[in-house]
Amino acid sequence: MIKCAENLKDYKYAFRLQLASQALNDSLDLIENKQMAEELTVKYETEKKDAQLANQEIELLTRRQQLTQTALLGTLSILIIGVAFVFYRWQHSQRIKQIESDFEQTAKQLQSFNYSVSHDLRQPIYGIEYALKQLHRTDPAPNQIHLLAQANKSVNNMKGIIEGLLDLSSIERSRLVLAEVNTELLIKDVLEQMPTHATITIDSLPIVKADVRLLRQVFVNLLSNAIKYSDQQAEPHIQICATQTINKVSFEVSDNGLGFDDQFGDKLFQLFGRLHPQVEGVGIGLLIVKKIVEKHGGKVYASGKPHLGAKFGFDLPT
Repeated sequence: MIKCAENLKDYKYAFRLQLASQALNDSLDLIENKQMAEELTVKYETEKKDAQLANQEIELLTRRQQLTQTALLGTLSILIIGVAFVFYRWQHSQRIKQIESDFEQTAKQLQSFNYSVSHDLRQPIYGIEYALKQLHRTDPAPNQIHLLAQANKSVNNMKGIIEGLLDLSSIERSRLVLAEVNTELLIKDVLEQMPTHATITIDSLPIVKADVRLLRQVFVNLLSNAIKYSDQQAEPHIQICATQTINKVSFEVSDNGLGFDDQFGDKLFQLFGRLHPQVEGVGIGLLIVKKIVEKHGGKVYASGKPHLGAKFGFDLPT
């Protein structure tokens, strides 16, 4: 079209057409440049987002790696602590076993020593007793009779101590032979061999599983104590009762005798633990009760008030 205009010698029109064409080309270039800019912008934003996502993935992987390392370190620490704890427990258990073994060996040695000494003391005591009987037959003077009586009393007291120590040693060395025991019949049988003017009340008593020989000894010692310490009362009274729960049976023997102060109650279950030296005894009976009850897995207890009586009890597991 521009060439036609030039051929027609219409140069002004041709110039305007050229300007219009140039403007059109510029517009097209502008549009193309704008499209290219937009495409570049889109591409830039896309690549930017891809870069951000890549950075986020790198950060996530870094965090996962850090967490994994931390978890591994934590697991390793726990394993080290666990191994150290197991080793410590093993060492501790070995130490305890050694202590228990040493204690058991020492206890056996003491029991053997106790039995040997008590047994060996019998013969000289019998010799002294025989000599005193011979002196009684020589028609001694009145002052000598008093001295002989004191000597006889001391010999009998020593015999009681020796027999008590032998009984204690026998209890510690013996094994339990458990069987069902009717405690009411057992106590009635024990009382038949204990003459007393005391009024004795026996409540309904249960059947328990125990070593009948040792349980008899418990009731013999508790009842003989109750009779002995209430005998000087005008109207001595002894009561035997029992209570039963799901896991234990509790027996109590109470009297209205001399009694004792509660703060000294624990002393009564110790060797030679006595609170009334004016009353005949050696101070082993209640310790024997304690050993027998503990051998059955139970415990003993006592309460009382001076001159108002005492109560001795023990628990046996069911």
